[in-house]
Amino acid sequence: GIGIYYILEAIGISMTSAALSSLILALVPVFGLIGDRMIFKNKITPMKLTGVIASVVGVAVIILGTSGSKISGSLTGIGILIIACIIWAAYVIIVKPLNEKYSMLTVTTALFISGTIVEIPIFLLYKPESVLGLSIGNWISIIAVAAVCITLGQLLYLIGVRRLSVTVSSIMMNLLPFVAIIVSWIVFREMLTPIQLTGGIIIIAAITFVALDGGRESGED
Repeated sequence: GIGIYYILEAIGISMTSAALSSLILALVPVFGLIGDRMIFKNKITPMKLTGVIASVVGVAVIILGTSGSKISGSLTGIGILIIACIIWAAYVIIVKPLNEKYSMLTVTTALFISGTIVEIPIFLLYKPESVLGLSIGNWISIIAVAAVCITLGQLLYLIGVRRLSVTVSSIMMNLLPFVAIIVSWIVFREMLTPIQLTGGIIIIAAITFVALDGGRESGED
């Protein structure tokens, strides 16, 4: 999740358009649903299936409702992104029992150490000397992203994974495109269209359906 996924995601995105890569990455909940059934034996109920499909549709509505969206890319890039989706679903499945056994800080630290070990050889292969040319502003940005977006983001995500099912944790990823356009609207004053809002409402409704269905199952158990 911390190492291989991000490498594949970066490679896949470089070989496909932003719109197409976003649509493919929206399939993570589909693989999460399948993995949840295979590993944890949770039922694929009609409500869950409908919610997962609706979340993908919501992402599609947001992407296609954004001006300048272009659906293009190579088959290799598409394949790499699909593998990335499967790996992220596997990451959630593997990390869930670890969350229940160890503390959040222990798991997060172990994950980032493991991810660093995986990433270092890749870093050394792609012109590591270019790091020397980074400005102070670049370094501040990198440190801020590492500390807030990646480390804090992963910690909060793992807390969610501990409390939620694999399917619900996976489907939450599809909120990212909606959050992105909301932040762009607030910070950069970019246009927020009715179609994008509709897509966001579909995603939120889909997550609600899946979460309620998961809660109902937990109550039955």
